[in-house]
Amino acid sequence: MPSTSTPINRLDFPRPRDKAVKDYLAWQQSQVEDPEQKAQYPKACEVMMKNSMDLELIYHDPNPEFLIKGGVTIGAALHIVGDIADWVKICKQNETEE
Repeated sequence: MPSTSTPINRLDFPRPRDKAVKDYLAWQQSQVEDPEQKAQYPKACEVMMKNSMDLELIYHDPNPEFLIKGGVTIGAALHIVGDIADWVKICKQNETEE
């Protein structure tokens, strides 16, 4: 009997999960100039790695609360959980241009 569940929409990026987190947060950091804002992204990386949170998990449950509890500012946390699909799209565009 076939499954009636809806297939999960997976992110498709060809890199290890931990590297994707680091690359994504480096990209996020490059989107701001203010040193205080830039400092939020290494902090977020540390929180994500400590909690084994990868982009796929955050994409499917975009709750910034664990980042905020880990000391990341609300604005940075909201960008981190909200911009994943945009970053994946940019990565795919860059790969096709190469």
